[in-house]
Amino acid sequence: MTDSGLIPNSFQHPNVYIDRLSYYLTPAEEKVLNKAIREIYGWHNKIADRRSRIALSVFTDGKRNEAGDILCLGCGLSTQAVREALVTLDEFRVLLKIGKPNILGQMFEIQDNPDKIDWAGLAHRKQAADEQNAERTRAAIEAATVARAQKQQPEQAQGVTSDITSDLMSDIASGVTSDSNKETQLETQKETQVARVAPGAPAGGKKDSGGTRAKRKDPPHKAIGMFRDNASRYPPKSWYADIASTVGTDPARLEFWGRVVKKWVGLGWNPMNVEGMLDHYRRNELPGDGYRNGKQPPPAQSTVRGI
Repeated sequence: MTDSGLIPNSFQHPNVYIDRLSYYLTPAEEKVLNKAIREIYGWHNKIADRRSRIALSVFTDGKRNEAGDILCLGCGLSTQAVREALVTLDEFRVLLKIGKPNILGQMFEIQDNPDKIDWAGLAHRKQAADEQNAERTRAAIEAATVARAQKQQPEQAQGVTSDITSDLMSDIASGVTSDSNKETQLETQKETQVARVAPGAPAGGKKDSGGTRAKRKDPPHKAIGMFRDNASRYPPKSWYADIASTVGTDPARLEFWGRVVKKWVGLGWNPMNVEGMLDHYRRNELPGDGYRNGKQPPPAQSTVRGI
């Protein structure tokens, strides 16, 4: 530390981003925001403007000098994760996109007025996520409790061989009188005994030719089917419960859910980003039509590296 008390090789960082905003952001969003703050507040000629043009590759891969030496590493996130984080930070007015991107990247501006951040939107999103996590945890605990209870139940006694054998032997000894009808009487006695102790079993003690049938699986929730019909694929199974609980079974809501999925896929966005689709559904907005600041999110793929 120098005599002036300043820490060398460091940059300014707004306290509110740590003291308050960090509570509402996802880990990916916070990583991307910190990288942007470093690129803006880390250079004396950019601090006053609160903005800088940053290429997407800076977030994903970092930077090198002309000799190929590493100047900084990226955020450790995939390209899609960085894109989604930038869209969300812009939507909640934390890291603003200024103008159109060019070959050097997108111009970003740090929101230095905390009052202009969409705190209500951030709080609503976190509350919804907390409720989903609580419901997922409750369902998992309930399923584990049921499975544990079933495992602890004593196995029911099986097999009635001794009863059938004793009855058959006594009946055969007293009722069979000739070799010609021994087989017929024995089969009749056996079928009678089996029918008495196991109603519905195949006659003659023969096994069903089809063997033991597997239990028929219940059809997927209508919202899952709606996703499949409009995206031409099923969503990840880990999202089945969230989709079903969020969309429900109301025909009108199912129809709107289908429109959200169809529009999302039609725009070329990542069809596996179920969280993004559900976010639009909850806001009653079709993809690309209703962002708070009037800006639309970028497509899933772009020829401009700096978007």
